[in-house]
Amino acid sequence: MVNILGDPANLELTNAIIKFGWQSPETPTAYDMALVIEAVGQQPKIYHWNKDEVLEVEIEHPRIFVSA
Repeated sequence: MVNILGDPANLELTNAIIKFGWQSPETPTAYDMALVIEAVGQQPKIYHWNKDEVLEVEIEHPRIFVSA
């Protein structure tokens, strides 16, 4: 069995971001993201943030129930 990190549809993007230095958290979730900005004529740059710099909010879908 192959363990794929991230969305299988974006495997190429995930692998490219890992090459830029992004590391998955110790406990991965479906919502782990890296911020990479690429400007014309410049190398892409990855931006990191600390957990205390992120405001997390609970969201729900009106038709999908997820049990905790």
